[in-house]
Amino acid sequence: MQLVRFNLARRAASCLALLAFAITSCGSSPEVRSARYIQSGKKLLEKKDTAHAILQFENAVKTTPNRTEPYCQIGVAFLATKDVRQGVAALNKSPGPEFRWTVQWEHFV
Repeated sequence: MQLVRFNLARRAASCLALLAFAITSCGSSPEVRSARYIQSGKKLLEKKDTAHAILQFENAVKTTPNRTEPYCQIGVAFLATKDVRQGVAALNKSPGPEFRWTVQWEHFV
């Protein structure tokens, strides 16, 4: 009888652990978190809060360093603050070629 209770309790505990893992992992993939950071940064940039927008974009870079968009958004935010040097540096750090500063030069002049 006690063995049956022990097995039942162990199965219940493992099911609860699996359920907790599934709940916490849903929606918290790096891509989802990065998208949330980027969306938040864009909203802050619209409100002219560039310092906090840059922080949100940097959080997106930390969660998904191989994506191009966060680097581009950081570059745009720095260019909005007239900090051309850091804006260019952020655009050049982009892993994808589509946002390289040499390609985008005419858009910011």
